[in-house]
Amino acid sequence: EGEYSVKGAQKAANLAYHCLSQNPKARPLMRDVVETLEPLQSMDMENTSFTYSVGSGVTTFEVPIQSSGNDVQEDDSKHHPDE
Repeated sequence: EGEYSVKGAQKAANLAYHCLSQNPKARPLMRDVVETLEPLQSMDMENTSFTYSVGSGVTTFEVPIQSSGNDVQEDDSKHHPDE
């Protein structure tokens, strides 16, 4: 409690809400997700991870805040098999 800025947590929650849209075309592109999350690193978040919980603790995952930028490489063909 009190580890993250309220504004940063609200932005992350809003982004998560949009990512969960039932309409796949309404979901943000990964580059938009990155553009939204990158500024949150500078918003009083000095901890090394951001914890996001769904529901009543059923799903919890930690995302490292600081990254070298080349930890994950995306292959767009995997995300759009019907195109």
